[in-house]
Amino acid sequence: MNCTLCSSNDTEFKFIYTGTDLYLKKIGVKFDLNWYSCNSCKVYFSKQYSDIESVYEDETLYDAAYNNKQILDRYNRIMSLPPEESDNISRVNRCISYFDHYLNINNIKNNQYSILDIGSGLGVFPATMVKDIRFVVHALELNKVASSHIKDNIGITVYEDYMQNLNFHNKFDFISLNRVLEHVSTPIEVMKLVKKAIKDIGLIYLELPDSLSYKLDSNSNEAFSSGHYMVYNPSSIKYLFKVSDIILYDIQRVKEPSGKYTIYAFGGKK
Repeated sequence: MNCTLCSSNDTEFKFIYTGTDLYLKKIGVKFDLNWYSCNSCKVYFSKQYSDIESVYEDETLYDAAYNNKQILDRYNRIMSLPPEESDNISRVNRCISYFDHYLNINNIKNNQYSILDIGSGLGVFPATMVKDIRFVVHALELNKVASSHIKDNIGITVYEDYMQNLNFHNKFDFISLNRVLEHVSTPIEVMKLVKKAIKDIGLIYLELPDSLSYKLDSNSNEAFSSGHYMVYNPSSIKYLFKVSDIILYDIQRVKEPSGKYTIYAFGGKK
């Protein structure tokens, strides 16, 4: 097996995912989801079910479990969590804190800053970020149920198209990808588009499931379920940023209030 990220053939089989897979269960498929690791870039990558895209064809669902009513219920439940129990509040706090630090060291003093959240899903992150009056927040979400929810229930502008079709150029001060890139089979292409879309002094935030999820929580951890092409670690993120021509400013590993193992990074053009 060649590595999905760096194309190296220096790879090895790691395990078969043993957790409950709602996506494949939805379409009645039993499939051994094999995971491998790359000895070159260190990413974990999977051999997906050949017709994996079919699990997303039901446009009445946000994912395998939530329709257009349930998504609002789930959104309200997450937004009502106390700060100490909320992954989203932790995410917002670290993004604002680092962004303020970034503005300070670059002597940037504007009244407003444009933000693009790619793959917004439930919309909890942009809904919380927009509470800061400095931020003009936009979402990018391809799922029709989720994008309608963001527009109708949160009131945030949503782009419903792929990055390559939107042709953004030096448009945003801050771009976030929260647990999105693991769903992408061509992450280098996406990150190059992200780099093009941020301003010359702009900040990129990337958050992903951490490959430590396997070592610390076994091969049933949801980070390795279907639809996740790759699971990252510091080495693979460093490789991703390098080949995407993005400078890596900071990288950290955390255990979220929910118990999820997360790796996140900040980067930019300079």
